[in-house]
Amino acid sequence: AKLEELLAFYEADGESNFRTMPLKKAISRLATLPALAEGDLDDASLAALLPKACQANTRAKIVEIFETGDLERLVEFRGNPDKRARKELTTVFGVQTATANQLIQQGVRSVADLRAAVAARPNLVPARTVAALAVHEDLQTRMPRAECARIRDEIAQKARAIFARRYPRADPFALSVEASGSFRRGAATCGDVDVLVTAPVWRDGDSDGARRASD
Repeated sequence: AKLEELLAFYEADGESNFRTMPLKKAISRLATLPALAEGDLDDASLAALLPKACQANTRAKIVEIFETGDLERLVEFRGNPDKRARKELTTVFGVQTATANQLIQQGVRSVADLRAAVAARPNLVPARTVAALAVHEDLQTRMPRAECARIRDEIAQKARAIFARRYPRADPFALSVEASGSFRRGAATCGDVDVLVTAPVWRDGDSDGARRASD
């Protein structure tokens, strides 16, 4: 949970992939492992367990969490009012780092503040963000795996119907519809559903057909 919290702060601050990607890879890998034992916590053992992208500084964070229960950097970030505000505001769909910074400058420092500000000034943020605010808490709830599978199956049914209309001589079941991301990694819950749709006719170079089928 500490690595996830640190990643959330980094992403809210708009940090580059150079800083966020090693954390994402470490989080993903650790989720597939049993609990780490003390003997796993020397640098060489962690280097063998984690992806190559997880350099020494990422491994040092894992050791610090194991030894102290927290991260000094997280303590620093939690104590910074602007970082806390940016982290909360960027959980709202459509609010990225630049928008969060603008809102903070206007005194909007939380989701509750944003709702109050939008009630007074509906054009403060795009319409899609206003709509997302109405269901913000629901969007933060992770879906059980069964619900993700149901969404994937509904998308597959609709995608194959469209494919059959666009390519009447092709087998609609040649269309591959696969859930990727955390679902593919076997997670019990998912924050969203990433779906990859491919077909041999597109791989064979019919880019115009692929464009039409995505309309």
